[in-house]
Amino acid sequence: MHLSVFALPVILYAQHSAASTMGIVDVGDQCMIWSNGNHGCTGHSSPFALPNEEDCSKLGGAVNGTSRDLPMVSVEACSTAEGLPAVWILLEKTGRVTFFNKQGNISACTLSDGLRVGSTCDAVHPEALWNPSLH
Repeated sequence: MHLSVFALPVILYAQHSAASTMGIVDVGDQCMIWSNGNHGCTGHSSPFALPNEEDCSKLGGAVNGTSRDLPMVSVEACSTAEGLPAVWILLEKTGRVTFFNKQGNISACTLSDGLRVGSTCDAVHPEALWNPSLH
């Protein structure tokens, strides 16, 4: 009985966490992060790269017609009513995506197929990744 009482909050937490996803999309020949249900944010970010077919790994867009290749970028998403960003997404060359909103919520995951269009992941609070009692 003791095990089942402990397992219930973990199952509920996992179900809640798995409800939010992030993924790479190509919108008008620009790579963006799509957020679905991350702490109330659903929509795409500002652009972070120019696609080379399905590859969005040259982070940072273009400067003077040449694609940049940064190790990580920060992009904005989900604007407030005043048009200010409500969310910031840190995207790393490794495919790790970390989502921060102005209320202090954080979620993160690693994209399934790196920085390729169509790559997705289920976002969880980073504490769930480091807390052995939640595994």
